[in-house]
Amino acid sequence: MRKSKELSNDNRGGKTMWGLLKFEAKKLIKSKKIGWLLIVVTVITAGIYYQNVSQYSNARLEARSKIGLYARSIGIQQEGFIQTRENRDLNEKEAELYLQTQDMLRSLFYWRAAQQEESLILEAEFYHDVVTYEKMGGEPLLHLQGLDKEIAIGKNAWLLEHNMFYEDEKYPESPHLNLIQSSSFLFKIVGILTLVFFFGTGLSDEKDEGTWATLKTQPIPTWKLIISKYASLAVVIAIFLIMVTAVGLIIPVIFSDYSIKLNYPQVLKTDDTFVIVTTSLYLARASLLFIFASFFAFSVAMIFNKTCKNSFTTLIFASTVLIVGYFLADWIFPLQNVINPFYHFYYDILSQPPKVSDLMYPLTMLAWSSLCILLAIYIPQKQLSLLYVSNFKRPFNKGKIRNFRFKKWNINIFQWRKIVRKGLLLKTFGLLIILVVFLFSTISQQADEVELTYIGMLENEMDRIQFDSIPEAKENMERSLENAQDEESYYTAKKEWEAGIQYLKTRSEKIKAAVEGYHQGNWEPLYKYQLFDIKSRTGDIETGRAMRLSEQRGTPAQFSTQVGLEETKLLLKSGVTPILLPQNQLTNIFENIPKEHVQFLKKNNIRMVDESGLFILYHYFERYIYFIPLVIFIFILGGGVASERGTFALLKTQPVSDKNLFFGGLINAKTAVVLSCIAFFLIALLVSTVADRFGDWNYPILRYDPESVVCAEDYTGTEVFVSNWNRGFHFVTLGRHLLESLGLFIALALFFTAITNVVALIIRNKVGVMSLTAAIGVGGYQFSQLLKQTAHLSPFTYLNIPKVISGEYATLLDNSKINLANGIMLLLLLAALVIVAGYIILSKPPTTAKRSKTIYKS
Repeated sequence: MRKSKELSNDNRGGKTMWGLLKFEAKKLIKSKKIGWLLIVVTVITAGIYYQNVSQYSNARLEARSKIGLYARSIGIQQEGFIQTRENRDLNEKEAELYLQTQDMLRSLFYWRAAQQEESLILEAEFYHDVVTYEKMGGEPLLHLQGLDKEIAIGKNAWLLEHNMFYEDEKYPESPHLNLIQSSSFLFKIVGILTLVFFFGTGLSDEKDEGTWATLKTQPIPTWKLIISKYASLAVVIAIFLIMVTAVGLIIPVIFSDYSIKLNYPQVLKTDDTFVIVTTSLYLARASLLFIFASFFAFSVAMIFNKTCKNSFTTLIFASTVLIVGYFLADWIFPLQNVINPFYHFYYDILSQPPKVSDLMYPLTMLAWSSLCILLAIYIPQKQLSLLYVSNFKRPFNKGKIRNFRFKKWNINIFQWRKIVRKGLLLKTFGLLIILVVFLFSTISQQADEVELTYIGMLENEMDRIQFDSIPEAKENMERSLENAQDEESYYTAKKEWEAGIQYLKTRSEKIKAAVEGYHQGNWEPLYKYQLFDIKSRTGDIETGRAMRLSEQRGTPAQFSTQVGLEETKLLLKSGVTPILLPQNQLTNIFENIPKEHVQFLKKNNIRMVDESGLFILYHYFERYIYFIPLVIFIFILGGGVASERGTFALLKTQPVSDKNLFFGGLINAKTAVVLSCIAFFLIALLVSTVADRFGDWNYPILRYDPESVVCAEDYTGTEVFVSNWNRGFHFVTLGRHLLESLGLFIALALFFTAITNVVALIIRNKVGVMSLTAAIGVGGYQFSQLLKQTAHLSPFTYLNIPKVISGEYATLLDNSKINLANGIMLLLLLAALVIVAGYIILSKPPTTAKRSKTIYKS
């Protein structure tokens, strides 16, 4: 009645759109969800800032490292002049260039020794000397050339003009850069899904509460109700933007001495151009992109609000569509364009310089949003539901009553019967099966594309060798022999050229055998060719003068080459079905991956992809798809007493203790979550096995080894010396890798199920329970990233299953205690401690004044 009165007062009978907008806006502003949203934003932003503060400020160190690179580049130029001077006198131009290199070194010396106030001026003088050197005819410096040089000069000039200094942009503590970092996290799919979770089910919530039926009795057209609800969400988006901006600025202002500088430079670049913009303009573009992406997400949710019976069904369908669209845009390169609305969820679009065509982004999203709202208005209202099907159910066990002596088991049976009665899991699995089939078809398509790319690459190389490389090598050999000065040089050159031509012929023959063998199902020739290819790049096979191959020993690329060599040996020995991947293309954890290189790998399908059953499960873990069933089943089954207050109010009238109710529900939730997640993976395995094949249990999977393990006397893996560090690795079978990943996943499911059930004893609202659990998970994970030698003691470290199982965390942090056994033991131990905490909460008797507010009150 209160909502109806507000509607009447604000809307004058419901005939004006303005009254409806005010009515919907008031409901949103008064909603408690705004407070929970503020908590989520604050926790995430504080975690990001704390991570930055905890890291050692390396801005000065990076500046010195950059100066060192420049000095080495100049030294290379000077060595050339010195070698020339040993053979002959330098001409006038060369002498001037040599003196200019000394001037550049002198400028570097003063720059390195300068204080912050003078460093920018001395840096500008160095860049002036470099430009002068190149104008005089000198060669560009190795580490300062092309677009990188222009960016360095431009950024230095910008800072001088605005009287600012360099800041640590990797781990920033200043308000403006911290806001850039927090917005880059919250303005992505994470923030969009958070808004949809809190506010995307408004119409469905009113169906659950009966408010929608009341509004339908008013003389208001349905289209006005839908548009008013949709338009009022602009208030939510505005509040979220204000929250992110305010919290992102206020926290650093309180805890640091930095001032807000919204004109700090941000560099946006492409392959051949760049532009420097202010932080305020960068944030404005980010906000604009996020606003229209959020409107599109809400419009998709509005379609399901109209067609679904309850908020849970709406949330599941809308989230699935958004997540699937997001991953599709990430996996399929042609979908990464302005026409695809899901591509707008990517914050990386902002790394490109602003241009007139950027207007297409908001216009495209406006068009898609308008189309979705029109669909929501005109499609007929349905009663789709993942919850109840019928109000008439047959009794269990034909109505016969059983009374188990163990009362906790009675509660567990009761909980299981509720799950079966609702049919919730069955319908959720129906939705997840659709997701499994969709993911399989997507990965299968990628695998086919990779196969075509790889085999086509081999065939093209074979043709190029036969028709281009060998004839060209023969011509070069004849020309080289004609110019030989003496008999010794003649025979030396002839031997080298003949060796090179023979290498090309051998390579062509091995490629031909590999392609033919692959089509016939014979993998041995393919593995022999890959082994031959790797050895030719490492210098173990003589290539002569026909190919110019640079050995990259002692570099991260050498690590990848060594991994490829050992892996190919294992594959050749075991004879398992190959997973095609161009050799030495993927990078490893020891080298920085440029964004342009990542885009190149995606565009050219250079990734390890296979559609067999076991490898599909491998993709589920490597691509973090395991979070989908984990979140869904904990959301469905892990709400504890907060999700069933009415049921527990009824049970309180029975001779059953609070503890039995709690433990019965907890045991049921843990069992249901674990079994449901395992069933999800088994369904994925079954679908891919039926559609393709089971897969190879013994396929080798790479594991990194920490330096402390590599340096041990009993180390049995493969050791590689990379950048003054001892790196090592070994391989495990794919089957073992999946079992270990699944074991850690089950431990995580048990841990978080315990958390949600105990939090439900304190917070009575299920949305609040899930929001706090999510905040604990995100905040705990951010905090665990700050830890190094104690990271194994944080349960949230093990949320990133692929990095834990692969040994990546243990290697990068040189902490061998981050492993499967410690992770499972820690998660199970902490889950038990959380349950004990719940027992203590239940053991505390409520006072008389608070008895009416007990957690089981309906």
